[in-house]
Amino acid sequence: MIRSLLLSVVIITQPCSALDFSKIFSPPKKKTVEKARPKKKTPVKTTPKKKKDYRTYEVDPEWMAQYWLLESVWDYPIPEDKDIQFKNGKYIVPVVVYRHYEDMANTPKPSPTPKSLSVE
Repeated sequence: MIRSLLLSVVIITQPCSALDFSKIFSPPKKKTVEKARPKKKTPVKTTPKKKKDYRTYEVDPEWMAQYWLLESVWDYPIPEDKDIQFKNGKYIVPVVVYRHYEDMANTPKPSPTPKSLSVE
């Protein structure tokens, strides 16, 4: 009651232009939201991955027969043999198989050492 009486006394004693109602009737302030700054990414050292070589060669059946012969002589099959395909009368071989053929064809096969000369 005393407050309302004091307020009414203040209002009556002061002119309206002196009273500041802007704080009472002002629109609500907008809240500004600050976006969180992204954390700096530390570079991760990785070893470069070895890309698979998907190149292929188209070879004739005679080449393929020679390849199988060399592979049996050397007794050296490779996992890429499963990727050999036959289409339109030609064999399609991965580059690894082609290089394997070149290696076997260009490397002389050592003759077996007789047991009498071998050191045990």
